[in-house]
Amino acid sequence: WVHQVVTVPVGTRVYFQIKAEAFSSADGLIVKAGIDPTGADNCYGAQWGQEMIINQDSGIVTLKSPEVEVPLYQPPEATVTPSPSPTPMEEPVKITPTPEAETPPLGRVTICFFAESRSPHINNAAFFDQAELIAQ
Repeated sequence: WVHQVVTVPVGTRVYFQIKAEAFSSADGLIVKAGIDPTGADNCYGAQWGQEMIINQDSGIVTLKSPEVEVPLYQPPEATVTPSPSPTPMEEPVKITPTPEAETPPLGRVTICFFAESRSPHINNAAFFDQAELIAQ
């Protein structure tokens, strides 16, 4: 699979779609699109759309992920290792945001697409294009 993390306003309902085409010398390829509303840096927790088996006779197909609502992004907890000899830090400058500078809270989603040969053959290829993240 291939993935990309995208920043989206919290509460937005989104889904991912992408066009796919394939060539296989003897069989088809398994393709699907997915989305992970937690914004992970991988597709392990993705919610996948309908899996399709395609080849050169299938033409161009549109793959879609399920629709999800974007939650507030919760970054994974980092492990902090103290420095052996910390240096003094400067006092931070306090900036008071003006109302027009405020933005809605942001979340992240990870969009994913996947291709796999059903069986090993010399000539297999999957092609993807026109990826879109669609907000409802």
